[in-house]
Amino acid sequence: DSLTATQASMAAHADENLLSFPLMLLQDEALLAELHQTNRSLQINASYVWDTKLYEMEQSFADMEAAYMRERVQDISEIRRSVLGALVGIPSPTFSLDKPAILLTDELGPAETASLDSEKVLGIVCRSGGKTSHAAILARSLGIPAILGLGKAIEKLEYETEIALDGERGMIWTKSQFPEKIQYMRELVEREKALEADRLISSQQPAVTREGTHVDVWANVGSLRDAEIARERGAEGIGRYRT
Repeated sequence: DSLTATQASMAAHADENLLSFPLMLLQDEALLAELHQTNRSLQINASYVWDTKLYEMEQSFADMEAAYMRERVQDISEIRRSVLGALVGIPSPTFSLDKPAILLTDELGPAETASLDSEKVLGIVCRSGGKTSHAAILARSLGIPAILGLGKAIEKLEYETEIALDGERGMIWTKSQFPEKIQYMRELVEREKALEADRLISSQQPAVTREGTHVDVWANVGSLRDAEIARERGAEGIGRYRT
């Protein structure tokens, strides 16, 4: 039941393409059979067996040469924590902000990223992960600047510190060291908000060429959130739904 509940929760929160790997783990018959066998033969509680086995898998992926495979560690970790919480009756923690802010965290899985409120989360700084991690890909699709894989350097950022970040270049500036840069970035964000508001208004107008030819604008989506964003930006339909 815990596995089924976790599968349903994850499928409801993010692009199914990006959740294919963690969902495969939850449906891996060989893995599940091994967990059941260990549980029965050693008389160890299910939560300990699950946590131990998935942690071993995390370490195995972390030691792989390919960066893409190493970055699957976050996916495995999220699955491990989510199912473990369900087994012991502790709900998975959620990221809830009282006001718009940049989120600093040790790790972030794909379903957790997809559930973030992009109106409140202005940016993401994460100790683990990387550019090709599913969390990073989802953050980009949500329009949230993100820097993942900061490592121990994240410890230099104290709570309530005012910072600016450039997700494309992987740069972070603190107000105490770069006050002029922070002010410039704040003004840049305000200008971008104004431009975005204008773009949203114009996006609701029909797409018509100078010669009067109407052009259909259809979106490429992979989740309900994608469809909502596409509609907000003037899409007239769904041209491709990724399954």
